[in-house]
Amino acid sequence: MTSLNSPSRTRESTDNLLEQHGCHLEDGNTVCWNDDSKDHPRNWSLFAKCYTTVVICWVELYMTGISSAGTAASNSARVEYDMNRTLGVFAFVTMYLLGQTVGGIVCSPISETFGRRTLYIVASAMFCIFSVITAAVPSSIAVYFGRFFQGLAAAVPACVAFGSIEDMWAAQIRIWVVYWYTVSGFVGLVLGPIYSSYITQVYGWRVVFYVSAIVAAISTVLSFFMKETKATQLLQTKVDAIHSKTGRDDLNGPSSSEGFSVKSFVKDSLFRPLQFLATEPIVFFCSALCAIAFGLIYGLTEGLTVSYTNPPFDNTFSETSSSLAFIAILIGILLDILPRFYDDHLFRKFRKEHRRLVPETKIRSFALACPALAIGLWIFAWTIPPRVTNVHWIVSMIGLVFVGFATADLSYVLFGYCTDSYGQYAASAVSSLSTTRTIAAAVFPLFSYQMFSGLGANIAATILAAVATLFAFTPIVFLKYGRTLRKKSKVAADDEDCLAEENKHMDNDSDGKDAEKSSENV
Repeated sequence: MTSLNSPSRTRESTDNLLEQHGCHLEDGNTVCWNDDSKDHPRNWSLFAKCYTTVVICWVELYMTGISSAGTAASNSARVEYDMNRTLGVFAFVTMYLLGQTVGGIVCSPISETFGRRTLYIVASAMFCIFSVITAAVPSSIAVYFGRFFQGLAAAVPACVAFGSIEDMWAAQIRIWVVYWYTVSGFVGLVLGPIYSSYITQVYGWRVVFYVSAIVAAISTVLSFFMKETKATQLLQTKVDAIHSKTGRDDLNGPSSSEGFSVKSFVKDSLFRPLQFLATEPIVFFCSALCAIAFGLIYGLTEGLTVSYTNPPFDNTFSETSSSLAFIAILIGILLDILPRFYDDHLFRKFRKEHRRLVPETKIRSFALACPALAIGLWIFAWTIPPRVTNVHWIVSMIGLVFVGFATADLSYVLFGYCTDSYGQYAASAVSSLSTTRTIAAAVFPLFSYQMFSGLGANIAATILAAVATLFAFTPIVFLKYGRTLRKKSKVAADDEDCLAEENKHMDNDSDGKDAEKSSENV
């Protein structure tokens, strides 16, 4: 008679538990997901995936909106706190973005240890608390303190969301999910100044942050109903459950569950992104373009006020209503959906023709976005007063539509390109981009008012247009020499290692080598 504790009975018990948990063993004792496991985030119900994605997009939208809302709030609060304009912008805008910069450095490694759901809950609750502190405590110190920690909390959706989206969605549909996530951030960015301008004028600047606290509290509750999306953490939970029931201590969970390490944090999150920024041309150019695009939007929160309150535009716009010019930028952002249809077409075409997708395949809209940014800024620069007074204000807003399209596309394409190009080092490459663009966004508003008012809106916008023109050649660099740069890099991924999920159709292609050769002509 077989003993209850015999090896055969233990193996049978383990096999049953593995089946119940949607797992199987590989190499004898390594627990892995079954492809059809209902508990894997990729196999969740459509409602569960959509709910989690919508909450993440919503949190990104309102947190980004409150960041750009700081400029209008500072114009009112600086009188109360006896600050000059620059110091007011520093307190309400720059401090927030510095907090987001610091948060962006630490959030990714923390999410690898504690999971993503916990961070969303903590971030929303933290945002709520420090919104109240910013509004309720009658002290400029509270503003510095509150805005910094609001920014720290806002780093969570900005850094962790891409991981959550990849956890849940397959490659092709991810084109659209990432697009809507990117758009949600930019929608918040351009609606923030409009919201803040009108709320501040009617109810006072503190109400901006009281409303923010209420929204953050609601988001905290919504985050509790999200499910953890990190598949390795979910799998480790199952391994622990099986171990506790079977007593088998030889079962191994996911190799990524190694916990938080200060040494690896310093190396991977601090030094490596700086190293990439200095030594990797792809990372440098992507970071520079993202910094220009993101900093420009924050700079325009001051620049548009100067531009649209100069005569004769002051007959149409006041200091408050000038914020409505951001609607033109919003229209451009929404138009960035058009290149995503082309991306989807390419994905289907390459799979059908058994051709290998490479990172450069996915950045073709970049060739439109860079010139569009320069063209939009040139149109804007020379259709506004004081030097041009005989052109209707609607013409200048056509230029802002171009700017909106370009900034949204640059963010979508460049973050994706770095992620695709650097494989296991993608987090460090993306960290370089995130850090650079938030620092630029923190700095631009500090001088944009003086720049537009001192030099005149036309000259100030011309300088920005000239800088954008200098970078208009970068699509040629990436499209023509991107593969060469990746091959010369010691850390970038080769074609065969890039986009593993997107290129699964190549696994069973007996003519893979010929297909790769044909893709070189694309």
